[in-house]
Amino acid sequence: MEDKTFKLLEKMYSEFLGFKEDMTDFKEDMTGFKDDMVGFKDDMTGFKDDMTGFKDDMLSFKDDMTDFKKNMIGFKEEVRDKFEKAEKRLTKIEMGQEEINDKAAEALEAFDALSETNKSQHEEIMRELKGDIGIVQLAVKRTAK
Repeated sequence: MEDKTFKLLEKMYSEFLGFKEDMTDFKEDMTGFKDDMVGFKDDMTGFKDDMTGFKDDMLSFKDDMTDFKKNMIGFKEEVRDKFEKAEKRLTKIEMGQEEINDKAAEALEAFDALSETNKSQHEEIMRELKGDIGIVQLAVKRTAK
């Protein structure tokens, strides 16, 4: 019976050694897995930090664009005001030009009338000088006008 017990103990011992070896391998696998997980955690922490930096950059960019938009709105209003002032000045200039045109037309009409009067007076004086009409007739015509 001692032989059987010894063989049984030997078998248990060899199984125990196999179990110990399996547990040592498992421990090494788990340690490797733990190291992989720690590395993954570090990578994810780095990614989170990168994304936080990116988010901060985007918020800063958004603020810059908001400021730019406000500046452009102010510029647009300034240009609109200047355009309206220019339109008002142009309207005044156009009205002044119409007045000038009207006055110039009146002056041209008066000039034409005066020209006609001067022409007819010149013709009368020339006829008088030639002796076609008398001085009395000329004086009567001028007085009548």
